[in-house]
Amino acid sequence: GEMDLDESALSRWYIMQAGVSRLQEDATSFMFGVGIGRFSYEILGRHPKVMFVDAHNQWLLILVENGIVALLSLWLIMAICAFKALILYWITDDPLHRAVAVGYLAGLTGIFISNFFGSPMNSNEIILLHWIMTAVVLRLDVMEREKLYLREVERRRAGWRR
Repeated sequence: GEMDLDESALSRWYIMQAGVSRLQEDATSFMFGVGIGRFSYEILGRHPKVMFVDAHNQWLLILVENGIVALLSLWLIMAICAFKALILYWITDDPLHRAVAVGYLAGLTGIFISNFFGSPMNSNEIILLHWIMTAVVLRLDVMEREKLYLREVERRRAGWRR
């Protein structure tokens, strides 16, 4: 019950309940949100025990302000980037490129999980490094694919010469 949770966890639970109840009011809000910067205005007063509103959950904030379409789109982008990092890890023979892929996956996992308990995506330092590393991983993936393609072209040319 409510007595099992400390005050901080309980307030987060109330805020989450208030956010979900706001989204259940109409399909447009659920799909596209209530608008950027409107979280506090929309949540305050929805639960008798919520006096001050900070989402303490980036995913809830995105869901309420931007809707399920934005949240799923962001998750899809993150999944594609994670998949690209995995492919990079599998296809490269360069230990540095493998280390970058593993480090990126660890950082992405950390950001994904910590977004349930705070808003690291609102930190310019964290999110800037994340997107820089995303660009590095995507570029390394392209470079490694080009190397594989050129190796295959050379292999085929060598086969024709025989």
